[in-house]
Amino acid sequence: MKKQRRARTHQNAGIVVSLLALGLGVLPAVGTAQTSELSAQLDSLLRSYESQGFSGTVLVSVDGKVILERGYGMADRARGISVTPRTLFDFASLAKTFTGAAVLRLEADGILQTSDRLEAYLGAFPLAKSAATIHHLATHRAGLAHRTESFIDGDTRERFISSMKKAPIESSPGAAYRYSNAGTSLLAAVVEIASGVSYETYVRTHFFRPLNLENTGFLGDFTANDGRLARGYRDEGDEPAPPAYGWTWQTKGAGGLISTVGDIHRWYGALRSGALLPPAQQRKLFDPTETEAYGWHVDTTATGRRRIHKGGGLVYMQSQVLAYPDVGYVIVWAHNNMERNWRRPLNDGISAILLGEEPND
Repeated sequence: MKKQRRARTHQNAGIVVSLLALGLGVLPAVGTAQTSELSAQLDSLLRSYESQGFSGTVLVSVDGKVILERGYGMADRARGISVTPRTLFDFASLAKTFTGAAVLRLEADGILQTSDRLEAYLGAFPLAKSAATIHHLATHRAGLAHRTESFIDGDTRERFISSMKKAPIESSPGAAYRYSNAGTSLLAAVVEIASGVSYETYVRTHFFRPLNLENTGFLGDFTANDGRLARGYRDEGDEPAPPAYGWTWQTKGAGGLISTVGDIHRWYGALRSGALLPPAQQRKLFDPTETEAYGWHVDTTATGRRRIHKGGGLVYMQSQVLAYPDVGYVIVWAHNNMERNWRRPLNDGISAILLGEEPND
């Protein structure tokens, strides 16, 4: 049953923009000469990667100031279109960070509680699954369905929910972590039912528009011949790989996020600033006691540095947000050539330059 709404004063877009403009780092701003040197070192590294086949866009900020935002390689080989900072990528699982924030925004507004059982919004579940809560889904500990999810019906919301109820249970709710795309899509269904509007409308209204994420949308919002869209590749040829999925209830809430590195950087900054969520919900969003919470991982490196991160991955494209909050560094990248897996070289190489450490952790 949907809960009664509780009145709450929301921060407006002007406050959000003002907070972003102030910078989000916890240390004094790095000097101009130092940032110029870092930018040059990073660009040199990325150009060496480009010579080895890397194509994508990389953004790095220090204490809220962007010191590098550049494209490398080709976005569309057949049409000869280069990657630029405005190139659109499929950020895949970065969509989960929007779904997690939507759930927490609904909680902050008094519309739901993350401790609520799913049955309160989605109807009765089989007894073995009945104890599953919203928080279990948001931390990938609901155990509702096998990871392969090949049996899930995504044609309509109702059929999707029904198939999730019928699917063989993997573990008792709360007992074990198992990454689940279908579980996050079920969160999107909760968002729709609790809010009374579509998932897409809710996210656009509460996040895209207030933050001026003008280059961000969902799969299908952009035409196939849009020259800003990066084509994904798995080999050296000019023919892009076929789409990995469509916009169905096997995707909604869990993937299909189209954006630029600049918009994703703005999104992360707004979440960290506290402009979008009150402290109680922000603590849940960045919870170091969970393997993954509401879309984010919070852990420490082998050298003891705290980091916040989330990646997206397809068979032809990858993306990443990687932040070191205690020293004010944020890295956002996306690439479109899976002939080689660039995640580790990018994360380790860029981090090594910023942190002055060896390129492995």
